[in-house]
This record gives sequence, structure tokens and C-alpha cells, in this order.
Amino acid sequence: GKELPVRAWEALRPRQSRPLRQRVHAAPLIGREDELGLLRLTAARVRRERAPQLMTVFGHAGVGKSRLVEEFAGELGDARILMGRCVPYGDGITYLPLAEVASQLTGIADDDPSDVALARVRQTVEAEVPAGQADQVAAALAWTLGLSLPEGSTGITASEDPRRTLHDGWTSLLAA
Repeated sequence: GKELPVRAWEALRPRQSRPLRQRVHAAPLIGREDELGLLRLTAARVRRERAPQLMTVFGHAGVGKSRLVEEFAGELGDARILMGRCVPYGDGITYLPLAEVASQLTGIADDDPSDVALARVRQTVEAEVPAGQADQVAAALAWTLGLSLPEGSTGITASEDPRRTLHDGWTSLLAA
């Protein structure tokens, strides 16, 4: 339905999004001091107690949730921030936020081969958690990312409750 040809490009790979903290807004954030204050108090508690905290920001579309988080994250300096998004559509997305966190933590790209991704999972886990928890945590991360563990590896078996195994593995990782 176009009068003239339209230029097109072939998609070769997923576009890598910029890290959250690199976004810059020209306009100041207005009217969110209370919310920023609560986030700052929680961050101070994390620093003081050296324990992770879960922060959930929710609201209707367009109210500025992403902008609020960007502003807050920009204040945290060199703190490690792991974020996962909950999307309101699709099937089988229960663990999508954790899959996004696992990808950030391990540096796995969408187009990495399975063996490379598994090696990054193992490397990350071994650097973060005590040796006695490494197999359980690696299995939880691999399962969350949809990766199959090599033959002979301990993973999540049919006899286990996957939710419990995932909970325990992720709890160990985030606590470490």
C-alpha cells in the first residue's frame, strides 16, 4: 500500500538494551520524594545489615514506575542491582524476572550456545556461593534459563518439587 519502496533490514540478533543506569532524563523527577525516600531507607538498611531486600514497584501503566526506579538506581553508585520485569502477557512467564536476573548476573546473551551459557552459570555460581551449595544453585539458574545440564549432573529431577528446589537455590544465591 506504499507509493514508493520502503527500506527494510533483516534482524540478525536481539538488540542489546542499554543498562538501566545509562539512561539520562533532562527533566527533573517531580512529586516522588516520598517514594524515593522509602527506596533510600531500604537501600540504607541493605548497606547496614549486609542483607538483600526485595523492592517491588507497581502501579498503572504510565505512572512513572520505570522513571522512579531509574532515578533511584542512579543514586546507588557502585551497588549491584539486579532487575527482572513482570510482563502482563504470555504463557510460561512465571520465572521470567528471575531469568532476566540470571542473564544479568552471568552475562549470558540470548544467542550464546548452551555449553557457553552453562559454563558462565557454573563460573558465576562458583564465584558467589559456598562450594556445598554450588550444584543446587547452578541447577536452579540453569533451569530458570531453560538450559539442560550435561549428563550425570545433578539437576532438578521429577521426584523433586521444582518450586522448592528453585526457591532454595535462588535464596542461597541471593543471600551469598
